[in-house]
Amino acid sequence: MRLRRPSPKIFFLHIPKTAGTSLRETVQRAYPGKRCVMVYSQEPAYLRSIQKDVQRAEAVYGHFSFGFNEVFGVEARYVTVLRDPIARVVSFFRHEAQHDDNEFYEQIANGMTLIDLLRSEQCFQVNNHMVRIISGHDDIATTHDVRLLRQAEANLEAHFDVVGITEDMNRSVELMAERLDWARRRSALQRLNVTPEDKPFVLDDATRAEIARYNTLDIELYRGVAQRFAGAVSAGERPA
Repeated sequence: MRLRRPSPKIFFLHIPKTAGTSLRETVQRAYPGKRCVMVYSQEPAYLRSIQKDVQRAEAVYGHFSFGFNEVFGVEARYVTVLRDPIARVVSFFRHEAQHDDNEFYEQIANGMTLIDLLRSEQCFQVNNHMVRIISGHDDIATTHDVRLLRQAEANLEAHFDVVGITEDMNRSVELMAERLDWARRRSALQRLNVTPEDKPFVLDDATRAEIARYNTLDIELYRGVAQRFAGAVSAGERPA
């Protein structure tokens, strides 16, 4: 008798500052209890400790890069959400400025601007971070290598069941529910972890241009995904 191969697990790739905390609550409702494992640490000892949990679970959710399933020796299909790169970088900077345990909090408090952070090239999260994650690129050095973009595009095409966008999270969740067979559940998102708007961030032209310069790969990746998403939604189809 031929043994049936286990179905691929769903790996929800949470890119920082893409409303992933809100999405996490929806995923936990879709895969309650031990059906979903949350992963927000890359420490080897921790990963070994959850090996059996991952083997038993249907879904894995957290901050990791494409190819993370290989750590656990399981087959996987991926789901993720992208965000406009300019907005994502601004959100990251604002978040860093608001919490004193963040890596760049003290420097920002002492006058570091977003342009300063970009030009310092000491923070990989403001340099083509979405392309880094989806291509599986783990080098933290500043990069503008278009080959990473092409690899990310190929990975999205071959290994991702759903690619949503932060700017239309409700529709993105509907697509996940439909594609992942969540019994056509339509879960309303609660907007969590949203940067307070009492002090709006003034994005001047120079800062916007510098963000774009350090995120040309992310901008191209996002533009392609957003166009496919909009086209499929307007046609009543599923962008995948």
